Amino acid sequence: MNNSVDDNKYELAINELCDEYNITILHPKYKHMSGRAWLSIRSISIPVYMTTPYSFMVALHEINHVILNDIIPIADYKYTYLLEYEVERMTILLARSYEFLSDADIYNYTQHAHQYIVDIFNRENSNDELIMDFNVAMWAGQTRYTAQ
Repeated sequence: MNNSVDDNKYELAINELCDEYNITILHPKYKHMSGRAWLSIRSISIPVYMTTPYSFMVALHEINHVILNDIIPIADYKYTYLLEYEVERMTILLARSYEFLSDADIYNYTQHAHQYIVDIFNRENSNDELIMDFNVAMWAGQTRYTAQ
């Protein structure tokens, strides 16, 4: 049985999106489930093994960094966790448009995204001086960070 078309659906979709938004995929790609966006040169690095829904959504996340920067420059964000929150929301919304992703795939990525935002917030809040934005806290299920 030949699954080559099914096996590379993730890569094909990422390549189409990069073509649409004039984004270059740099090499080498990450060998783990992470990526990076270079906004000034409209380029991304993504997981080398684009074989799972999660790796696909990591790539979508990096693409969304470039797309979001076209709308709201990164310098307009006071805190990184707010930027990443917007990128994650865009990623999950875009992921829902791909029929090959199941609700469970998107739910699993969303759970990782929630934790990712909390982790970034905690790094930025090392002095316990910040209160997480209400909308971000509700989205990430972190009510302990909201203002009373």
